[in-house]
Order: sequence, then structure tokens, then C-alpha cells
Amino acid sequence: MNSSLVPVCDRQSYNLSCEEEAVNSTFDQLDCGADPTNFTLAIVQNYRYYFDGVLVSIFGFIGIIGNIFTLIVLARPKFKDCFHKLLFALACYDTIFIICGGINYTCRAFKAGSTIFTILFPFFIHPFSYIGMSGSIFMTFAISIERFLGICYPLKFPPHTRKAWFYILPVSFISIVTNIPRFFDAVLVWKDGEPHYAPTQFRMSESYIKMYQTYFNIPFSAIMPLFSMFFLNVRIIWDLKNVKVQRFGSKKKLKKEVNLFFVLLSIVVTFLILHSPRIIVDIYEFLHVDIVLDCRKAEILFKPIMLIGCLTHVAHFTTIINSGINFIIYSFVGNTFRREFVRLIGCNKVIDSTYSQRTNMSEMSQRSSPGSNQTIADQTGTYASPPSQSCHSSLSKFEEE
Repeated sequence: MNSSLVPVCDRQSYNLSCEEEAVNSTFDQLDCGADPTNFTLAIVQNYRYYFDGVLVSIFGFIGIIGNIFTLIVLARPKFKDCFHKLLFALACYDTIFIICGGINYTCRAFKAGSTIFTILFPFFIHPFSYIGMSGSIFMTFAISIERFLGICYPLKFPPHTRKAWFYILPVSFISIVTNIPRFFDAVLVWKDGEPHYAPTQFRMSESYIKMYQTYFNIPFSAIMPLFSMFFLNVRIIWDLKNVKVQRFGSKKKLKKEVNLFFVLLSIVVTFLILHSPRIIVDIYEFLHVDIVLDCRKAEILFKPIMLIGCLTHVAHFTTIINSGINFIIYSFVGNTFRREFVRLIGCNKVIDSTYSQRTNMSEMSQRSSPGSNQTIADQTGTYASPPSQSCHSSLSKFEEE
């Protein structure tokens, strides 16, 4: 022990009382945060009620419905390529997180714990909420890698060599293995015939909090994916500035690859925005982990600033939103997804009508344009030349969109 911590003790006659005085002097120097006022407590509780309770339950339910539609559409034969299979896996992980994380946040906010919730919490709800979030994060990272290879190195990694299980298996393995300790965070205890869950000694140990939750989990699930996805997407954007059609074989294939990238870019931008509150809270915990543990040794509860308390509940809501908003992204940005979804809900007549109108307009434009390859055989309107190239390209364009 540093002797400077015990200035009032005689160093030659240093005894237990001097050590206790040194420890007390150290604890007196701790800054465990100011005691919250009734006003700040009320604000944090309101944030918890409305963000963790009301908003998470509403938007979580909407997100589950959207993910179900996403899974149904992506299961159609049209989506057999690697990219869309990864989107299917992403929707699965997002649904797991919304169900487990949403139930956890909502029940705690409304204080509506039940016997079923209490029994399922240590062994299912708590660990699988982390598995679902980790799977969602790393699957988004995997999709970024797939688009990076597909756009920057299409000749070296052609579509038939990019298999979905190359990405899904590692993501699933990492998401499960890195969250195995979560299964030992809580234990089920029965008191007077009623179930209760409590933190285990393993969960409360200093090494677990410092090494796993802070030094491993925060950089691995927040910092590293953030910068990696940012770098990959910036690299793709820079490469697209100088891309040539010859790299992909045809203009149609190039346009398809670019559209898939716009889907990814929308997912990543949404991810970075909606996960920012969670990352800010994680960084705050990372920077204060030592003082938190010192306060706990002194049996003093560490009290974070009010902003972090409120931001924690906002982060719960935004991560739920992130896991349920992809259906909207696919519908607005993904051309093929939007068309297949419209067909799924029974609007084939609308599509056929739109296609017929576009084809007729293309033919009329081709007839009236000077220098057309079509020639009029006679005044009755019969044509001697084959169907125009413009009409053919219009059909290809519509099929691509």
C-alpha cells in the first residue's frame, strides 16, 4: 500500500488500525457522484416509463410485424443470392432481440413481472437479448463485407463463390460464444413458493465487470463494428466513383449491385444513428469502470449523471427501432424487394398496368423519335422492322427495378 495514503500513522508502528484509517481516507477521496434530487429521479423514471415501456412496446410490436413480412418476402424464390440470404438472417436476429429485449425493457419499466417472466429471465430472456443484439450487429458487419467484395472485387469474388453460410456460421458462432457468460449472470431462487432471480457471485465479481463487460464487450460489440462498417462503406463509395461497366459485365448488373449497396448504406447509416446512444453510454461506462468498482468496494452506490441515466433508456428504445426499421428501408430503397412485396399482398394488377403503360409509352416515343431504326411499311401502321431496341431496354429496365 502506498504510504502517502496514511500520513497520520507512524510507519514503524503501522498496524491494522492504521490500515483501516488509510482505507477510510481513500474512500473519502472517492467521487461516486452526487445524490440525485427528487426532480432528477422523477425525470429518469419518466424516461424509463415512456421509452422503455410505452415506446418500446409499441414500436417493438410494429417491428416484429415488419420483420415477419421481411422474412416472408425474402423466403420467395426471387431472393436466392447471398446478399438477400444475409438480410434474411439479419431479420431473424433482429426479431430475437426485439422479442427478448423488448419484453425485458417493458416488464421492468411497467414493473409487470410475472412468474413466467421471472423463470425465463435468467436462462432465456436475458442471454438471448444479448445474442440477438450481437447477431444483428455482426450480421450488419458481414453484409458490409459481402458488398465490399461484390463491388470492389467482383472478378476475384464472383457471385457464385460468395456463399451465405460463409458469413452466417461465423456470425452465429461469435454471437453465441461471446455471450455464454450471460447464461451465468443470474440465478433463480424460490422463496415461499415464489420464484425470484438474483445476480450470481460470478456476475458481481470485479474481474467479470472489468475484463468481460467493459474491456472486452464494449470494444468488441460497439467500437470495432462501428469503425469497421464506416471504413468498408467509405471504401465502397470511393470505389464507385471510378467504377466501369466492364467490371460487372453489363450495365444491368452494375445497376443491380449499386442498388444493393444503397440498401446496405441505408442500413448502416440507420445503425450508426440509432446505436449512437448505446455507444455513448458504453464509452461512459468504459471510462468510469475503475471508480465504479472502487465505490462498490466502499459499499457506495455509484451515481452517474442524469444525462447518462436518461440516455440509457433512450438507447433501449433506439436499438429496438433499429431492429424493426429494416422492412421500411427495404421497401423504399430495394427495388426488387418492393416489387415482390407488392405482389405478395395481391397488387399484381397494379404492377401489370404500370408495366403496360411504360411499354406503350416507350413504343410511342420510339415511333416519334427521328433516326429510329423502325420503318413504316405502309400507311396502315404495319411495321417491317423487328421490335425496337428502345422497347427491349425499357423492359429490361423495368424488370431490374
